[in-house]
Amino acid sequence: MRIFIIFALILNVLSCKNESIKVRNLIKGDWELIQESSQNYSGFNVPFGISFSDDSVEIFNGLFQLYNDSSTNRKVVKYKGNFTGYITKGDSIIIKNSFKGSQDLRWKFIKVNVDTLWIAVNDSMTRKLQRLKSAINKPDEFDQIIISNWGCYGSCPAFELSVNKQGEVLYNGRVYVEKTGSFEGHFDRKEVDFVFSKFNKANPITLRDEYMVEHTDDKTIVTTFVKDRKIVKTIHDYGGKGTSNLFWAYIPISNLYINIALQKVEFKLPFNPNIQLFAFVKDSAYLMIESSESYFLWTELKKGHAVETSFEIKYTIWFNSNYYDSEFISKGAIETRSNITSIKSDGRYFRFEFKKANPITIDLGYDFVKRNFKDRKLRTKNSQ
Repeated sequence: MRIFIIFALILNVLSCKNESIKVRNLIKGDWELIQESSQNYSGFNVPFGISFSDDSVEIFNGLFQLYNDSSTNRKVVKYKGNFTGYITKGDSIIIKNSFKGSQDLRWKFIKVNVDTLWIAVNDSMTRKLQRLKSAINKPDEFDQIIISNWGCYGSCPAFELSVNKQGEVLYNGRVYVEKTGSFEGHFDRKEVDFVFSKFNKANPITLRDEYMVEHTDDKTIVTTFVKDRKIVKTIHDYGGKGTSNLFWAYIPISNLYINIALQKVEFKLPFNPNIQLFAFVKDSAYLMIESSESYFLWTELKKGHAVETSFEIKYTIWFNSNYYDSEFISKGAIETRSNITSIKSDGRYFRFEFKKANPITIDLGYDFVKRNFKDRKLRTKNSQ
């Protein structure tokens, strides 16, 4: 009888182990939660995605920890990456929670049918996920990403960030962000590859130029994709209306700057990304540019050289200060904002004129307008 009991226990352990291996093999891959109503996440709902590999799980929506900031005595949400560990135990999927005092997430595997996965979150709640198809590998279509996140009616983060495939980062934090001001730094190769892989999955070159939700007071995310210092695509996304993969790509690029060493960028005339350059005016027409394109132009001007030369003025640039910058002004960190009186250009040369300083002309070495906006239509000043 004792031998029989031991043998039965061994069979039970092996059965559980085999079930665990079976579950692990069935759930491998990328999954997206299927919305329970016909309405997609264009409202205030957001897509949920997850990917299981052999030894880790990626939460596409990111891992965030809520904690009390002792210095400000308020609740703060901290980005903790996208990956964590998991195990399968029998028919259970246990996702490890690395946050102190937090419990692991436990799901019960129900079944996989073709490309659909059913899991039970608890005894009364079942969730259905669909398998995401792998993106077709394409040659690199962009080597620099610039994202501009504008605030909402509330405390949405407002910032601009540029990162290229070499890991070079320029960041300008405006308000409701962990770091305010202009900084530069460097991502390591793993972080850079992850950021670019998320956008590659979104296949942005094939997406629409604009997405917009129907409600008000939401945030705006504008993303510009650059190849060889030329804009190849800009997507204006109000309220996160874009595709699921695009939504998930915003998360790491918007948060990774928090965990790298950044050096303060000293403002040297005329470099001042707190000023938004939003239109090239030519005669009675104008060419509007997006906030991320404006920040891209600032990153290019930062690389340019001051020269003494004359040129034919083709454009007067409309520019504006942003009300988010009042904090910087009060600290005396920005003096050039109110001093700039005009910006004039022929596309290659940019002449900045000031109230209290001599003009400065920056040479980009190429025609920024012709290279990036030759296919963009001009608007007349009286057009809507």
